[in-house]
Amino acid sequence: MSEFSCKQTKPDDITLFPIVVNGKMGFIDSTGAIKIKPIFDYVTIFHKGLAVAVVDSNYGYINKTGEWVIKPRFSIIHHILYGTNSIPQKDYTYEELKTMDSIHSVFKKFLKTPHDTVFPYGITIEFFFVRGLAVFYQNGKGYGYINQDGNIVINPQFSSAGVFSGGLAPVSLLNGKLTYDEPVDTLFGFRSAGKRVITVPKYGYIDTTGKWVIKPTYDYANYFSGKEKKASVFLEYKTLQKVYIYSPKKDTNKFYNYDSKGLIINPQNQILFSVNADRISYFSSGYAICENDKKQEFLGGGYSYVDSTGKTIGYFIGCKRASYVIDKNNASSNGSKAYILLLVKHMIGDSAKWGFIKPDLTSPFGVAVNEIFKYDDAVSFSEGLAAVKINDQWGYIDIFGNLAINPNFTFAGFFNHGLAYVEQTSGNLKIYGYINKKGVLIWHRQIVKF
Repeated sequence: MSEFSCKQTKPDDITLFPIVVNGKMGFIDSTGAIKIKPIFDYVTIFHKGLAVAVVDSNYGYINKTGEWVIKPRFSIIHHILYGTNSIPQKDYTYEELKTMDSIHSVFKKFLKTPHDTVFPYGITIEFFFVRGLAVFYQNGKGYGYINQDGNIVINPQFSSAGVFSGGLAPVSLLNGKLTYDEPVDTLFGFRSAGKRVITVPKYGYIDTTGKWVIKPTYDYANYFSGKEKKASVFLEYKTLQKVYIYSPKKDTNKFYNYDSKGLIINPQNQILFSVNADRISYFSSGYAICENDKKQEFLGGGYSYVDSTGKTIGYFIGCKRASYVIDKNNASSNGSKAYILLLVKHMIGDSAKWGFIKPDLTSPFGVAVNEIFKYDDAVSFSEGLAAVKINDQWGYIDIFGNLAINPNFTFAGFFNHGLAYVEQTSGNLKIYGYINKKGVLIWHRQIVKF
């Protein structure tokens, strides 16, 4: 090779972005050039060199040249309807679902009409390979794990399954029994119609060989997250309430824990601290979101943060993922200054608004705390910018609270390697594509909306 030769970029080093053209999906690079032709029914972003790709309701995995690494042989149907948290009473076929009038509207759109955006339905992290393993579902058996060769390494047997973190993954078996009072609505209020016993999942953790490391004794378990590898679990249900959820076949009820106490454990199953909450998220930037139904009902706010030491921060109407941001303009002698921003929803007068605060509940933008709660909606920071909703339109602010990109979008996504997916509407035209950090569209398409 000549000394003047340039080092060529390997395909795995290139960042690719999903696009939609005439209802089919492919990928572009950061310049807007098409690198993988739009021939798939659906694709995800790339994770560690692989992306999920769907053809005829089955999914497999492709590399950054568009070649199949694992051919499409896994059904996408279950993932769309149920995620990776439950096993249905019946495994529906593709043809059965197409004829159902009551099918979920998002899935109905995916099956019967070409989608026109990058995000026709949610995709979960369990699709991606973590520690070389990804979750899959097999009809009639449950969840298991495949490796990057597409081979089954942990047989399908679980009622739910999560990603590996710290060498462990949360999984469940339908082997628990729960007794509750069946409520009946009468003229004088609710009364018990008698005791009922149902089967519920019990959660534990397995290693990458499928061996139980923490036996399934918990009523719920999240994956280990954060630098300290903490996970939220629930030891028992204290009280239960029944709420309606969607079912493709008929109305059904789902049970949620109420007035429960969550536990934070480490991979050795040691209890680090407890949290009085009904639901606890994974840790992000050192903080987890706690939801408490009772506080939401009686105190006007049902959400708070808990840090890695167990300290609870505030009670709010809503909370979203904490952001770890870097201030390069006010760098210290040791490097850039970094800090945490918490995204919360708060009542300002008669309006509920979103804003960013510091963990000590002070303003990060040098203004009064009440002045930072001015957004109709917002998402966490990514690459120094956060999408905020102002007067029903989305734009972006920087880490100082300054408007960086004007609110001209009906949808605004996270920035990833310098680009963010956005959507605009102008009259009967819908425009979708990717913008850079200056707000300039580097790739877009437009369709007529009637």
